[in-house]
Amino acid sequence: MNRNELQPGDIMLYRGKSLLAKAIRLFDGADVNHAAICLPNRQIGEAIKQGVVSRDVDTSLKGNEFVKVRRLKDLPPDMSPVLGVADNYLSQGQRYAYEQILLLAFLGLTRKPKVTPILRALLRTVLDAAAVMLNKLIAGAVGDGNRQPMICSEFVYRCYDEARPELTDIYALSINRPSAPATRAAVPAGAMATPASAATPASRGSGVHPDSLLAWAATPTARVWSGDEARPSRGSTRGPVAEPATPTQAELDALIKVYLDEVKEVPSPSGVARTPRGRGRSARPARSAATKSVSDEELRAAIDRFAVAYSTAESVGVVAPSASKRKRGTASARPQSVSLSRAQPFENLVRTASDFVTPGDLLKTESLFSVGTIVV
Repeated sequence: MNRNELQPGDIMLYRGKSLLAKAIRLFDGADVNHAAICLPNRQIGEAIKQGVVSRDVDTSLKGNEFVKVRRLKDLPPDMSPVLGVADNYLSQGQRYAYEQILLLAFLGLTRKPKVTPILRALLRTVLDAAAVMLNKLIAGAVGDGNRQPMICSEFVYRCYDEARPELTDIYALSINRPSAPATRAAVPAGAMATPASAATPASRGSGVHPDSLLAWAATPTARVWSGDEARPSRGSTRGPVAEPATPTQAELDALIKVYLDEVKEVPSPSGVARTPRGRGRSARPARSAATKSVSDEELRAAIDRFAVAYSTAESVGVVAPSASKRKRGTASARPQSVSLSRAQPFENLVRTASDFVTPGDLLKTESLFSVGTIVV
């Protein structure tokens, strides 16, 4: 597909080259990891670290392998309502900031990743890194004052979702649900207890997989999460869980690399897993260091820290409301500060996690058809 064939309103789905991009694609089960919307005059609207911005198409595509372009199957003659919402977000673009780690954290919580020896360490590190990012937003340490996290695919989805106030209209995108039902579990064990009536609501996103980390944390039993199937389960630790040091980008990248290598391991004719040639030696130090002691309690503590950070960010208005809270054409309204009980962070996290939209959701929705692929 030629770049000149792009039309305003087209949805752009990118395949990036970074380790974070690869991890997002793996967890999301899709070939893409970033989303944007085509604007008039060869401009692309997208949520990136600097905010919701408009960039020329060549700048936007740079550094990616390819971009898949999708368009409404029943294309209305007038796309101005969608583009108007995009313009509204762009006019307030500095209020927002997108960090890929937030998308990866939600995917790590809600999907069923392939179990490997390093998975627990990776998920704990991802959750802690995302919590640190949210706490920086709360403290106003990122950019010019407080900013709202805006996942790239959420921005694109909202442009269509908020084009009309009706729940169902000609611009609305239907996000496909997975074959597995969403979790209806209620409370996590431990300090983050929530009312027993709490349940995952009907979802616009892909929901919470019943075998995911979040579903496990919401089950009021002592069963070991499936993340331990790859090795003997650990016994419960005694006493409080020590808070880990703030993860660095280098540490996160090392864990992602090891995990990507581990999921590529193939069974030998004898049935014993073997590592592809050239991968094992470089990955061994990170694998050894990261898999020493990641207990159930440590995983729950990481989820709790992320839940508190997310709920606090939402309560002070630096997290935009989820889809279930925003449909009524409220793109320009700044989220209001809400009073959240300290017993509610986990329940709030479950509700949000069931409702977010990913680049993979936009790739799979039957509301769109694939126009073509732009090779970068």
